Amino acid sequence: LAVDISPTNFILDDFGRVRLIDLENFTNKNNTVRRAATKFMINTDCPSKICTIQQDYFALAMLSFAIMREHVLIFEGEDVLLNITALDKIKFCIYIEKEIGNITKSQFNWLMYLLNLSEQEKLDRFEKMKYINDFEDKNIEFHLKKVDSSFNLQIENETLINYLLSLNMNRESRILNSNEFGEFVSPISFQHGLSGYLFYLSHMRDISENGRIIEWIISEGNQNKGNVYLNGCSILFGSSGYLWVLLEFYKKITSNNPSRELIIDKIRDIYKDLISSYQKVEVFDFALGKSGILLSLMKYCINFNDVDSMEFIREKIEELYLYFVDEIRNVNSLKECNFAHGLAGIAYVILIY
Repeated sequence: LAVDISPTNFILDDFGRVRLIDLENFTNKNNTVRRAATKFMINTDCPSKICTIQQDYFALAMLSFAIMREHVLIFEGEDVLLNITALDKIKFCIYIEKEIGNITKSQFNWLMYLLNLSEQEKLDRFEKMKYINDFEDKNIEFHLKKVDSSFNLQIENETLINYLLSLNMNRESRILNSNEFGEFVSPISFQHGLSGYLFYLSHMRDISENGRIIEWIISEGNQNKGNVYLNGCSILFGSSGYLWVLLEFYKKITSNNPSRELIIDKIRDIYKDLISSYQKVEVFDFALGKSGILLSLMKYCINFNDVDSMEFIREKIEELYLYFVDEIRNVNSLKECNFAHGLAGIAYVILIY
């Protein structure tokens, strides 16, 4: 029996597209050992090392969904805490896809038909397949397990904060590992490092007296000296984002807090470094460039009433404005006006000024 719809015959490319392989490979139906399987093409509720007809029906459903939606349905295994199987999650996701109009009713019913077959206990052969159009005017019976997504925000928040505050900073100045790209940018960054954690903590709890925060700031300062990172001055990936969040933290520290001077010294060091490095930044956008840096410098001015800084910002805003006026005349697509890397982010900073 040819088992060419089995999960061993699928691969995914870098863009999530599905490719069929080994179509000339024939597997005897009595051979139940699976030596390889493509992720998201097997039901993780069942043993992954055993080939079954049920798994082949499941794989066909997942491949069909990928063709319908032009991307693979990514799912995790069983949630023991909530008593939800992987198949429960998949059915619920496909149901949502139907409800919001991403797949048709007949496509939904056909997918459920395949998933129902994948759950049947006694299957010794493939049945003659029905077509999608067979379900155009009929509904397929299926069990949809509703997920109770209610939770107490305060409890979740406290759990997360307590977990973060239990962590030590490692020798790379990280309290948690980042993703593959994040390891190339500064460990103090807003997007992939310390600043993002501090911003969350400073807004969700009064942590001005927390010694762990001060430990992180001191440790980062000792370990991160002289290191150069990609977009190291930017608001998203670098020190201007760190300046922003330290200013948020500074506002909440009482005047008699012994850590206040340490925070002020750190803020001023970052400010001076940004001023001296500003002209080396080659782009003007918000996420990586000069406009994002200027936003943090403006926040510094508001807190410290620095006259020299105000004059510096005034000159650079004029430069930014002239750049914006020149660029807006030559816009060819809406993409050039996006916030992170386009003209909208620059316009926002000019407006704030």
